[in-house]
Amino acid sequence: MPIDPTNLTNGSVVDHPTRPNEGGFFGETYSITLAMADAADTVPPWGNTPGLRDQFLRAFWPTEPMFASALYSTVARYAAFGWTLKGPPLTTAAVQRLLHSAEFGEGWIPFVSKVLIDLFTQDNGAFIEVVRNGPQPASPPVGLNHLDSAHCVRTGIPETPVIYYDRRGRGHLMKWFQVIPLAEFPSPRQEHNGMQYCALTRVLRASQIMRDILIYKREKVSGRFEKAIHLVSGMPTRMIEDALQKHRQTADSMGQMRFVMPAIIGTLDPNATVSHAQIDLASLPDNFNEDLAMQWYVTNLALAFGTDYGDFAPAPGRGIGSGTEAKTSHVKSRGKGAAAFMGILGQVFNFRGVMPSSVTFEFGEQDLAQKFDEVAVSKERAVWLDLLIKSGAITTEVARQILVDTGDLDPRYLKMMGESDATGEVELEASLPPPPETPVTRGEPGPKGPAGPKTQPNDNLEQSPPTQSTKRPAVTV
Repeated sequence: MPIDPTNLTNGSVVDHPTRPNEGGFFGETYSITLAMADAADTVPPWGNTPGLRDQFLRAFWPTEPMFASALYSTVARYAAFGWTLKGPPLTTAAVQRLLHSAEFGEGWIPFVSKVLIDLFTQDNGAFIEVVRNGPQPASPPVGLNHLDSAHCVRTGIPETPVIYYDRRGRGHLMKWFQVIPLAEFPSPRQEHNGMQYCALTRVLRASQIMRDILIYKREKVSGRFEKAIHLVSGMPTRMIEDALQKHRQTADSMGQMRFVMPAIIGTLDPNATVSHAQIDLASLPDNFNEDLAMQWYVTNLALAFGTDYGDFAPAPGRGIGSGTEAKTSHVKSRGKGAAAFMGILGQVFNFRGVMPSSVTFEFGEQDLAQKFDEVAVSKERAVWLDLLIKSGAITTEVARQILVDTGDLDPRYLKMMGESDATGEVELEASLPPPPETPVTRGEPGPKGPAGPKTQPNDNLEQSPPTQSTKRPAVTV
């Protein structure tokens, strides 16, 4: 059954316009941004005026095509990451509907794409609203929405970390279980309240240079390049200006907007000697190598996004790459930036009350190569244990205990064989909660899920804010 978006707006702090273009074409908050789009690149310093700097960053990145394309490639790849839910059937189905109805019913990919764009281009970071079916931390979530970073103010107060201002300027003080602030590279300075150094900030200077080079080339190709002073003798300046003005008008009337034929001007005195000197006001650096400059810029982009050079362009001087090189690049792409994003989102979903305690969210459904590598390692471990058993170094019971300790065997299956966990240790991943302790009875393939209601109370979070500090005065809006 299709989801009615009007049912997903109840309880959200995000208000929607009641008529088209309410509050201006982009909303009143964008008036300064549009004015800055054509302004000089006077970047506000990081940390001094974060709102103004983020407005500049938001206006800048669409004007630099290489960064915009790299941003799209990274966002599209991250948004397409598969994910799996593990838990009881009814509860898991309810959580799946929650994720697929995110962003007021638009779905998972639009929701994550908006979050990622803010995460990569805004020093304020990204923000997720968790709409709950009640005012308590244990109330189950009924909606997940992206909050515009430009409308969010970090308070530095753990109990109420964010103030969200809607399009009408009304402030909403959001509690810790109603909002999830995200930052991929947070500042360690306490007064910055969790702000980050976003990917665009990390590559901003290189992006500005590349953008200026592209503008310079475009103006020169267009035939209307005027970043030079010409010194001419042998004819009056007024005569040259009048001739050029008439020539431009003729070109405009002929529709020549990109290329204009050269102007031909004759002197009044046929015996006059005409000389010319040019002083460049803007030009490319001496010995400028465009291919080399582009290679270093792509390298900067790869470093800023935490990925590999091959994700944006083929390696210099090579083709797409051999099989070994392609596999190595694939393994690299799972690390750094991609792994950090998976860890951040997996941690907040599993430990911040978005997932019920009986359901686990995990990335990586689509990564069959990684699964193959894990199976290959488990196979080699099994062969090694078999050799130890045959040599008499260990018993079968010890081998099973080793498999439990390495995560290849669920410790609950030991009880099916009348054994117990001798070490009492388990290996847990950073972004995944521990497995449930429901016992496995003999003859069953796994633990049975409780046949409870379709939605269960959300008990996968603490009943107190994530802080041990003394209570601070409340923030009024």
